[in-house]
Amino acid sequence: MLSLVFPIFISPFFNNYQKEAINFKDLPIELWQIKQYENDLILINQVNVSNPTESFNKITSTSKELDTVKKEIKVYTEEDHINDKSEDIVGLYEKIKDYVLSLDENIKVKATKVYISFTINKKIIIDIAPLKSKLKIWLNAPAGSIKDERYIFRDVSNTGHWGNGDYEVSMSNDESFEYVMQYIKDLYNKLR
Repeated sequence: MLSLVFPIFISPFFNNYQKEAINFKDLPIELWQIKQYENDLILINQVNVSNPTESFNKITSTSKELDTVKKEIKVYTEEDHINDKSEDIVGLYEKIKDYVLSLDENIKVKATKVYISFTINKKIIIDIAPLKSKLKIWLNAPAGSIKDERYIFRDVSNTGHWGNGDYEVSMSNDESFEYVMQYIKDLYNKLR
């Protein structure tokens, strides 16, 4: 299940104003250019940020429309997810984060409205939602691909859930840390 929390625009063409809009560091939008070729072959490419600029909020115009847009834009951070959690949950999150980031220097962390994603080459490895008493972790693996001997992973392929992937595991302590990290490492090796 794919959960989007920011706008993605897909079009065969974008004008210069649209391309410049993605350069604002706190304007969470993506542009994807689509082209159709012979034999119904389709190519989709993401339009990359060319020159990151200042904050969208520093635009000096004071129109009512712009003020309304500014109030609607929220760029989420890791702190938004962990600032009201217990020391134990934050410590467990940091331990998992350190492990995942140690797998590859190219792994990126991106906070969204409902979870924190860890990606490699724009492919999601895991999503983590820090809750009051536990972490929910979704592995971006298709149903049937994990052989869980301890039965701690839940198949959520036919269930509504926040994260990407078909497996969910909840952790409230580091009791199963090594076990879960091995599955994350295996998934990372498949995705890179």
